[in-house]
Amino acid sequence: DNEDTTLYVGGSTHHEEGTWTPELYFGGAQVGLTYANRVANYTRIGNTVYVYGYIFLSAKGTSTGVVTVTGLPYIPDYNMLFPIGTSSVTITAGGQAMAFIDGLRTSIGIGEMVTGVYTQLTDTAFSGNEVIYLNFSYPT
Repeated sequence: DNEDTTLYVGGSTHHEEGTWTPELYFGGAQVGLTYANRVANYTRIGNTVYVYGYIFLSAKGTSTGVVTVTGLPYIPDYNMLFPIGTSSVTITAGGQAMAFIDGLRTSIGIGEMVTGVYTQLTDTAFSGNEVIYLNFSYPT
């Protein structure tokens, strides 16, 4: 992690860059889950955090339930929905993969938006070898 406070025109703004470790859970557990790779970075400028990276599963394991990712570098101020990218995750036709940022927690719900309705995904959308791409920002 690198931390730098830089003076900008009009005052000082906190600037920090670093890494974070995303953890994927099914129903709050990770029994048998393994990663092929995980890369996650963040940049904080003032009260805004920009996160980017990916989670590449090699095995889903046997845990069941809703899909969450934990480990955000800072606690968000409030709930938000953002589109995310996925590869090989089962999404309803016409749907968009989404991240639900739970305000006041460092966790993200992984779901889908279909005809304006958000539903959190479960383990049944995964079989192993999926990728979740994270690229969004949130206020702290």
